[in-house]
Amino acid sequence: MSTHERRAGTFTYLRNHQARLRRSPLTHAIALALAAGGAADPAHAQHAFSPAWFAAKGAAQGTATATGRLPNGLPASSLTAPEQQSAAARQKLQTSINNLNLAA
Repeated sequence: MSTHERRAGTFTYLRNHQARLRRSPLTHAIALALAAGGAADPAHAQHAFSPAWFAAKGAAQGTATATGRLPNGLPASSLTAPEQQSAAARQKLQTSINNLNLAA
């Protein structure tokens, strides 16, 4: 094999390899979105059990007590009434068992 043939083979390999590394419009858009997201303010997590964490927890509990709603919008009573949740789970289980009996 001559030097020219080896170089031509390398050039062909590089050209094919570069063709595989081209970005499609979708991957380019995803890369831009990720880069833009990284430019935003980074999230700062509070250290658990720090004074700031306790203050935030107390504020959230005070708001939940005053409004009757959790920070995610659910009623605060959902935490104090596990009987309702258990009854709903039992009812769903019974419905599933009845459906399985009908199918069998």
